[in-house]
Amino acid sequence: MLSISSIFALSKVDPYSSFKILLNKLKEKWLNIDQEKSCMMKSNEEKKIDRRALLSGIAGAVGGLIVSAAVGWFAKPVTQIVKTVTATTTLEKTVTVERTATATPVIKPTTLNFWYAATEVGSPEYLDEFILPEFYKKYPQITVVHSYYGSSYEAYETALKAALSAGSGPDVFNTPGPTFTMDYIKAGWLLPIDEYISMFNWDKKWRKFALRVHEGPDGKIYGCSGVFEGMVLYINKPVFKKEGWSPPKTYAELLELCEKAKKKGYIPIVMGYSDWPPGWEHQYSAALEAAAGHDKVYEALTHKRSFDDKSFVDAIAMFKEDLWDNEYINHDAFTIGYVDFCSRLSQQKAAMTIMGTWVSATRELVSPPYDVDVMQIPPWKKGVKATIAAGVGDSFVINAKCKNPEAAMAFWDFYTGPEVAAWAMRRGINQFIPRNDITIPEDA
Repeated sequence: MLSISSIFALSKVDPYSSFKILLNKLKEKWLNIDQEKSCMMKSNEEKKIDRRALLSGIAGAVGGLIVSAAVGWFAKPVTQIVKTVTATTTLEKTVTVERTATATPVIKPTTLNFWYAATEVGSPEYLDEFILPEFYKKYPQITVVHSYYGSSYEAYETALKAALSAGSGPDVFNTPGPTFTMDYIKAGWLLPIDEYISMFNWDKKWRKFALRVHEGPDGKIYGCSGVFEGMVLYINKPVFKKEGWSPPKTYAELLELCEKAKKKGYIPIVMGYSDWPPGWEHQYSAALEAAAGHDKVYEALTHKRSFDDKSFVDAIAMFKEDLWDNEYINHDAFTIGYVDFCSRLSQQKAAMTIMGTWVSATRELVSPPYDVDVMQIPPWKKGVKATIAAGVGDSFVINAKCKNPEAAMAFWDFYTGPEVAAWAMRRGINQFIPRNDITIPEDA
């Protein structure tokens, strides 16, 4: 599904932003999405455009310039599945959830199986430390057994689709985003949630687009959105402090920094995509926004401009010739995974990275945690405003064979809700779900 509502631009802001400023700028965008011209919910099942496929909608439109190292991504075999299972004890108690809605869900004692991979707050530690203990205070009659598949979405989806096609699988799980969710809808694996939306007051809690992007061919809603995210530039604070460098405000300054970093023995811009190769296309999204500008990208997505346009070809050429060919990006980006990528930041082997705002959730994957600051990617050409290619991330869905949909909805309602969001943002994690009841804590 192609959701044009995922394409936005931020402008007229200080290019050097703290985490909190970034969150506020993201909020500025989705507060107006339902009214903006960009809110076009028509589906395009031939293109997969979301966080891990594309944030700005470029799917190899200028394929002749794609770097050769990308060849054969999808032929790679799945070699490992990381799985952690944590079980808790069921408390035999039924409660009525107090909500202002057309119906009050009565949730019976039940066990929910939750499978997940690579969500912002999706780690066993986060679940056990805060999310589940707080969830059980509200829903003591629900037990959640969770299985974590690490950062490899390919391995996760292989296991998930095998289980679902066999008629089993988890009660609740995440997918890489709304466009990937369409495959699950067509296969009949997902439960439509329309009758539960008003029951849990979701018609008032959620921004309209965050539910509508999960609309199936039958017009029914099959899930809710994950975090609202964007492509940004991270700088390794200890490295910049040690070398006396300042954050780049222009493309020329970015290239100058890359050259300095390379000569000092650092990886100028580190990346790692072996566990999710389609994520490489995020870089094209960022390049097109930075070099061609948001308006031209929007025109292309609305069929008013060709992706063969010289501005797009030039953007990808700049990425390849300036960043890749000069080895400012590590050439093993397709053979190292996310943990290795994080380790190079932690070990101060890399100066910067261009990556999505989900990086803020992964600093504790490695020891010691890496210390980065975040800023908008500087414009690559004169006359182009600094923008953030942004969109919704994961989709949170329910198995069509789930025996207690009310419990599943209660879980997603809490998981995506304000309590988890506030806790996460205080830790520097972008858990900015597009819900009306989520605010940015003052102490974030």
